Amino acid sequence: MESTTVELGKELKKIREDSGITLKELCEEIGFEIAPYNLIENGKRTIKDKEVADYLYYKVQKAVHKLTTDAERNYFIVSEDKHKQAIECLNKGYNLVKIAINLEVDEDALRRHFKKNNLEFSEYSDNGLLR
Repeated sequence: MESTTVELGKELKKIREDSGITLKELCEEIGFEIAPYNLIENGKRTIKDKEVADYLYYKVQKAVHKLTTDAERNYFIVSEDKHKQAIECLNKGYNLVKIAINLEVDEDALRRHFKKNNLEFSEYSDNGLLR
């Protein structure tokens, strides 16, 4: 069973790292302490019960899906806080692309948000209005 534990740990680590989720974020989501979970990912902690191993795999998959879905959803939404920051950037003369990059939001979502709120903005060049 030891090789299965090592393979499970490698798979769990690969899933987490491929998703861009930190060890801390994942552990908070699944309710694990970081140190013991880290031992599992590195194959240094044995999980002898297959049902427990399967359950842990399921919990990690579910948490990764939730965390990445939340991150993607936030990328396409211009929150009130992001709106205020965008106004500050507009006042500094930043263009749409530069604002989207600075605020880490989708360019098209920001464009729709600006148009919905009747905000004038420069599409590509700083201080030159293009609509």
